[in-house]
Amino acid sequence: MMESERLSYIRTHQKELRVDKYNNLHRSNDQVHTQGSNKGKRIILPSTFVGGRRYMDQLYFDAMEICSFVGFPDLFLTFTCNLNWPEVQRLLRPLHLKAQDHPDIITRIFKIKLDQLMIDLTKNKIFGTIVAYLYTIEFQKRGLPHAHILLFLHSSSKYPTPDDIDKIISAEIPNQDQNKDLYELVKTHMIHGPCGLANTSSPCMKNGKCSRYYPKKFQISTIVDQDGFPVYRRRNNGNEVEKNGIILDNRYVVPYNPQLLLKYQAHINIEWCNQSTSIKYLFKYIHKGYDRITATIIPSQTEDESFVQVIDEIKDYLDYRYISPCEACWRIFSFPIHSRTPAVERLYFHLPNEQSVYFNDYEDIDSLLSRPTVKDSMFTSWMDANKKYSEGKNLTYAQFISKFVYVAKERRWKPRKQGYTIGRLNWIPPSTGELFYLRMMLSVSKGQCSYEDIRIVGNIQYPNFKEACFAMGFLKDDTEYIEAIREAKDWGSGHYLRKLFVMMILSNSINRPGHVWEETWQWLADGILHDQRKMSGIQDLQINDADLKNLTLLKVEELLQLNRKSLKDYPSMPYPQGTITSHIGNKLIYAECDYDKEELSQEFQNLFKCLTGRLCSELAELLKETKLIIWDKAPMAHKFCFEAFDKTLKDIMSNSNNGNSPFGGKVIVFGGDFRQILPVIPRGNRSDIVNATINASYLWQHCHMLTLTKNMRLQNNLSNSNAEELREFSQWILDVGDGKIGESNDGYATIRIPNSFLIMDFHDPIDAIVQSTYPNLVQQYTKEDFL
Repeated sequence: MMESERLSYIRTHQKELRVDKYNNLHRSNDQVHTQGSNKGKRIILPSTFVGGRRYMDQLYFDAMEICSFVGFPDLFLTFTCNLNWPEVQRLLRPLHLKAQDHPDIITRIFKIKLDQLMIDLTKNKIFGTIVAYLYTIEFQKRGLPHAHILLFLHSSSKYPTPDDIDKIISAEIPNQDQNKDLYELVKTHMIHGPCGLANTSSPCMKNGKCSRYYPKKFQISTIVDQDGFPVYRRRNNGNEVEKNGIILDNRYVVPYNPQLLLKYQAHINIEWCNQSTSIKYLFKYIHKGYDRITATIIPSQTEDESFVQVIDEIKDYLDYRYISPCEACWRIFSFPIHSRTPAVERLYFHLPNEQSVYFNDYEDIDSLLSRPTVKDSMFTSWMDANKKYSEGKNLTYAQFISKFVYVAKERRWKPRKQGYTIGRLNWIPPSTGELFYLRMMLSVSKGQCSYEDIRIVGNIQYPNFKEACFAMGFLKDDTEYIEAIREAKDWGSGHYLRKLFVMMILSNSINRPGHVWEETWQWLADGILHDQRKMSGIQDLQINDADLKNLTLLKVEELLQLNRKSLKDYPSMPYPQGTITSHIGNKLIYAECDYDKEELSQEFQNLFKCLTGRLCSELAELLKETKLIIWDKAPMAHKFCFEAFDKTLKDIMSNSNNGNSPFGGKVIVFGGDFRQILPVIPRGNRSDIVNATINASYLWQHCHMLTLTKNMRLQNNLSNSNAEELREFSQWILDVGDGKIGESNDGYATIRIPNSFLIMDFHDPIDAIVQSTYPNLVQQYTKEDFL
């Protein structure tokens, strides 16, 4: 009822409130009709309404601004309410009631626990000094509240290495004999499932697989993979728990912090998240808003076909809305659904005389314009403050908020006495023209006192903000559009960025679309790999850059075709290979659409030609007559390469006496060193890499190993000092390869490079390497003895 009353007030009173630009009101004052009811636009559901779409969007933008100011978050926690907390049971047991009978008790106790958790994290510094944090409250389908918490740690409190991660995060079952209390808590709160074949009806099961990718793989030690994601240590140490009659091991453990789990006795998932690839999805996830039921509305056959749907954001907010008892209590008690530190101030700006003016439906325009502060705004007050305070001369508009406070009632800025706040310029799309260019100038302009000052570059005042941006170098080579996409990528999803790019080329604003594409395609590709993994059900799916670029082009082509355009209409843009059918979500439809009989027939004909006549006989004859084949850098190749070559040579030599011998009886010399680079297995662990090497192949038993023992480089005419340095370096390299340097950790070790091998004094690293390798190259490159 309380929320309904708020919405009812907004619905019944928004007709009385109007907004328009000041210059529009000034012009309309000369016309006959000067009532406010004839001016302005309707306001639907404002961003001030807690929980609305605009409200959550603004929280997301504020969170991204904090991220831009202090860096990426370091830790992500999910804290869930526990119905069996002693405090809950102590209150309900004498009344012979269940927890769901008293959502008010559950809500209040969870709020107390959450407040204490935030005190432990921020003031008691369990994980170190925190420079910023934010959290949002959500409610599960069964009604229990939980909090998503993001922590931004001080640079002195980071956890950058796998060993550091192990200090605060565990993904293993503790020993039952050594720590029985922790063992029981992990068993109760931190075990996923069971799911998979043991429980196909588990809520996490999607298309026959666990949507959370459990069970995980055993992992001997924590690592950070090439994508920046942590792979936590999950050793096969024999520790197990029984859940619902099923034995589960470390592969089913949800990462946790032992100290927090022991104190709060609830599900507290903790994740290390200091990487950029998923940051936008993380922020969008915690600001996604409330749960809603899923339903389909089918219009009746008697409905008037001429019916026009009216956009009503209040109705959209209420439709399908699901409110649990705990959520209702949370809102009744006026508990906050989000919190953040530091605060973020949204900074508004506008072109001259285009500030927004709010007025009532019945107000007369003449009396409205006669107000003494009608022309004042946050932005114009900033320029006035720069005239008064010398400190503002060295601050941009966004930086100004860190030293000054805006008093809205008085329409003025005053010096800040305590605390600090982050300023955020509202994002403006390029289609807004001069307002967009004004924002670009505000990002670098300091201490400006007027619009004319903002247009001054190099002591020259330009006629408009776009010309000023040209003078600043922002608009050369379509830089403004690249910068617009670059800035939007900090908070916009990949789909949004692709829509923004398509809007740019549809409006013919970009001079060189191909150039902008090459500079931004990696940002436009954001999210495509995630979608492909989700569609295929393969968590560790990898896509190379060429295929990823092609998939991104296909997405862009889809958006263009919705506007009856194509990439073929833009000569500088590449066109995707393949068809749009490669993105059909239904795998059966995709397979059927991808079947091309003519293409397969042509492919067969091409292969058939290679098996007949002179086209392949010369190469086959050459291999047949070959006595010795040398394959250098063999340890880098996958064992399947050698096995395929073995089968090929056996086929070629099938008519000889050696047809069944390895490699058809040919002598093959494999060169290389297993201490160097091994086969690259995308997202593979140590066992995957070892299993891919040649010595894991059936061919290895037929190989005879010969070892080189003398370093021929040391036989050159080197001075004694140079020879000694080379000998020392060579021995150090061998020790690294033999695992003698650094503490062994199942293939992982921290290796410290001696200072004598490093170039310590340099300004330009590339120039320093060249000078060290080829001293005085410019003076001596013409001398034969030097070369």
